[in-house]
Amino acid sequence: MINMKEIEVIQLEDDSQLKTEVIFARPEQSANVLFNFMSKLDYLKTILLNKAVIPRYYEETVEYLDIEGLKRIAFPMTCFCDIHLNKLVPHMEFYGSFGIGLNKEWGINEGIQPIHYINNFSYLRNDFSSIFSNSLSTSDEEREYIQSYNNYLLINLVFMKPLDGIMLRNEK
Repeated sequence: MINMKEIEVIQLEDDSQLKTEVIFARPEQSANVLFNFMSKLDYLKTILLNKAVIPRYYEETVEYLDIEGLKRIAFPMTCFCDIHLNKLVPHMEFYGSFGIGLNKEWGINEGIQPIHYINNFSYLRNDFSSIFSNSLSTSDEEREYIQSYNNYLLINLVFMKPLDGIMLRNEK
């Protein structure tokens, strides 16, 4: 049951300036702040000086998708978490002790998208891998026709992470 005290109506704006009311139910299992942690103070200073969180490329293994010829890929990304303050220490030990917190409502307005954790044994993973593999083996004529589908697959790949497996961090 949703506690009505935790519901808030927020205004979202798109490029056409059309305003839409969205009911935002504050989740109990996550914080109302999006945190971005880093290992170097210089990274935090850059964010503050530029007033911008600038994505960096991260190489990730995608072997869990079982796509022939595709083992790793690099994405430009900035990772945020919405972990409660009392559970941040292990997260900070892994990602770094310098960080910035941004209002989650702001993140929603700016279109920040959570990642999807994928079960290696799920139909979703099997179907995605099959379709992605098929898109890599298309002819030149077919490639132009399905370009928008390929863009969709790549965007979804950016937001997919395995439930378990290997994660490279600081070349380890």
